[in-house]
Amino acid sequence: MTIKAQKLPRLLQFKYPGGQNKPGALRCLLTRANMQVMEPQNIRKVARIAEERRVQGQSAPSSSKTIANTLDSTHAQGEAAKVESQYQILADFIVKAKGTCPECYCRRGDFIKHFSGERCREKHGKCLRCRLDQNGPDGHGVKSCPALSLSSSVGAGTRGRSFQVCYRCALPSGKQDRFGFHPENKVMNQCDSNFDGIAKAVGWYLYREEPAVLGSIFPGIEDLSAKEYSIWMGVTDATHGPAPWPNIIKLVVAFIENRSRET
Repeated sequence: MTIKAQKLPRLLQFKYPGGQNKPGALRCLLTRANMQVMEPQNIRKVARIAEERRVQGQSAPSSSKTIANTLDSTHAQGEAAKVESQYQILADFIVKAKGTCPECYCRRGDFIKHFSGERCREKHGKCLRCRLDQNGPDGHGVKSCPALSLSSSVGAGTRGRSFQVCYRCALPSGKQDRFGFHPENKVMNQCDSNFDGIAKAVGWYLYREEPAVLGSIFPGIEDLSAKEYSIWMGVTDATHGPAPWPNIIKLVVAFIENRSRET
């Protein structure tokens, strides 16, 4: 006796893009037999629910992406707040230090004004660029100093970064100067921020007289040669954030904060 094969009901399935259903999502499986007994409105309802679930699956961001976006936003806000704090420290310090001796501030933490034409004794017998004792075994003057000047260092350190930084004082200028360090955009030889002497004094004071403090702020930097250190001072990190601080500015901010905690 021949048995006639029974034709199985064909399954109709609402699928997500790509041909596969997502795990745990609604699966709508209908046989022709089921469709015959279901009311037309019920069939439309099931189809509508399946489509709504599909659209929701496409538009809803993954939890990992949401967390990543939140972390990025939080990090950006933190960096912006950090820069604002650094700006305030610099702005307050520049006002206090105007017309005073940066060499004396480095050593005593006081804002001292010398008489007109008087040269600070802390500079006596030292290279005016790197502050090395001229009477020592490797003593030299500015002309034979291996270190770069601050302006040369900042110029090299910001090249190709699309940043506008005053080479004389290392503070932002032009469109980057959103904090008003150069209110009349007087930069380079016309710079009147009163910061160039401070940056050089702090940078070389720490390198020559307080290498342990320098190393605590930027580990390993105290071991660089004078030339390497002078180059490092002008390097500006392209990913630093809203304000392009060369390394020397970061160093000065940290030094000012340390000084304020000591007094």
